[in-house]
Amino acid sequence: MKTYFLSPIMPTPNGALHLGHIAGPYLKMDVIRRNVINNNMQAYCYSGVHFTESFVLLQSFIESMTPKEICTKNYKKILRSFENLDIVFDEFVNPADNPEFIKQLHFFSDAVFGNFINNACFLYEEKHPYDATYGFLPPSIICGECPDCGTGMRGFICESCGVSILPENIKNSYPSHVCDTFELKKVQNYFLEMSEGSKKNMYRVTSPSPKEHWGIQHDNIRHINPYCDGFSYFIWLGERCREKYGLSENPFNKESNIDTVISLGFDNKEILDVIKRVFDYGEVYKTFDVILDNHFLLLNGEKFSTSKGHAIWCDTLDEKIDKGFLRLFLLKENADIDANDFNVSKFVSFYNHYMDFFMDYKALNHKEAKSSSALKRQYIESKKKITHHLMPESYNGKKASKIVIDWMDMYLSIEDTYKKQWFESFKELSNPIMPTVLSGDFYKRISNDLILV
Repeated sequence: MKTYFLSPIMPTPNGALHLGHIAGPYLKMDVIRRNVINNNMQAYCYSGVHFTESFVLLQSFIESMTPKEICTKNYKKILRSFENLDIVFDEFVNPADNPEFIKQLHFFSDAVFGNFINNACFLYEEKHPYDATYGFLPPSIICGECPDCGTGMRGFICESCGVSILPENIKNSYPSHVCDTFELKKVQNYFLEMSEGSKKNMYRVTSPSPKEHWGIQHDNIRHINPYCDGFSYFIWLGERCREKYGLSENPFNKESNIDTVISLGFDNKEILDVIKRVFDYGEVYKTFDVILDNHFLLLNGEKFSTSKGHAIWCDTLDEKIDKGFLRLFLLKENADIDANDFNVSKFVSFYNHYMDFFMDYKALNHKEAKSSSALKRQYIESKKKITHHLMPESYNGKKASKIVIDWMDMYLSIEDTYKKQWFESFKELSNPIMPTVLSGDFYKRISNDLILV
């Protein structure tokens, strides 16, 4: 039996997730998971909050809370965000809330990653932001402009072009919190020579440890750069899966026949390159078998922005909106190939138009229901296509969503006596994308009160 280990990139627990976050790695993995299981294969989905990210430190300064308190608070928000979009994991963890988890992460980090840093990376003297009171500043506090594309940026990776930048090269840099100014202090850190084709020839692997020790330490003065520690995180998640389900091997073990799949934003591609290099360095573990990435989803033509309040937060979604239709629309407008836009007016029109069909269906008398062989043949062909489009190796969410929408468009042209057959076929076809169509709650929500304005 074909088996997959699915692991979307770990979200940073500095707040809830908005639709832009969900529409990328997380919805995609959930749709794949449901499709795989529906077709009598096995899929395990594991992830957790990225508790070592420096944006956790930034949020702790803003809210005057400890980093651990920030992680715990926002872990709950992230769980609600997933629940509100019917996104399911075998396990989604918060290591910051469990000392044993952190101990286990350190074990996997020391076992392989420490040796990788000392032997495959090189020391490079750079100039790092420093404050006499706080010490070395975390990347999330540093703002400025990307020297390559000129876009405003926070941290040492430009979200617009996905390139890592040395702090001394960031234009017009300044600290957003902790201090008013900083000096650039010389310090040695480990870097990795990047693969051919990368936009930069080296990537940061360690950063100088701030006085607020937060993250996975490499030695007494350096900690592993956030997301570079993703290697140990993924291996640890694989080990938790092995133990829970009694697998013979960790899914990342080179002897394992389980296909490992990662989904992530394009701005994390350089980070992924580092993680893949660590996997390839050792003799025990293999890198990801399938990599699925995505670009940014905009909101009404502009980038989602927490600071400007330009976002739709998934932990506080209106309960009367059927999440299946929202999931379908997000796949229809996905940013897998290039940036795309979630237009609220278009979603409202889409929602109201197709919800009318289901209100009509509910009112029908199905006592005279009949079966059509032509409709059955069409269902078999559509099922074959949608299964193909929602497998990891051939994933295409846009094509899969079009099949579902084409079936809804078919509704008005079908005789009433065949509409029960149509609906039963539609439930099966749409299930990976619209799982609520199969639930009793969906029928309760079909009413005129659900017309969006």
